Amino acid sequence: MAIYTTLQNDRPADGLPLSGFVRLSQILAPSGPVPACRSTIYAWIQAGAFPAPHRVGPGRIAGFRVEDVRAFLANPCTAHTAAQGSVMKHSTAVTARLANG
Repeated sequence: MAIYTTLQNDRPADGLPLSGFVRLSQILAPSGPVPACRSTIYAWIQAGAFPAPHRVGPGRIAGFRVEDVRAFLANPCTAHTAAQGSVMKHSTAVTARLANG
């Protein structure tokens, strides 16, 4: 029990570990520090505004470097401005697809 308490106290306020990799589900809202949905994160990645995941093993497992996520959280306005055009194109395409059935 004491080990778990020590590990929890070593975590910064954002809830991420000190270093290493985290999965997408650990950084997404509502429990994670990034207030965005999965599709928005992927749109930001395509626009170059959010750090891309790295392969963690030989399979399909990928994770985000904690340092990269913290850098994004330190200055999310820059990322939002850079990705705004890409996200708008994405949502316009989805709306057009829904309208055409």
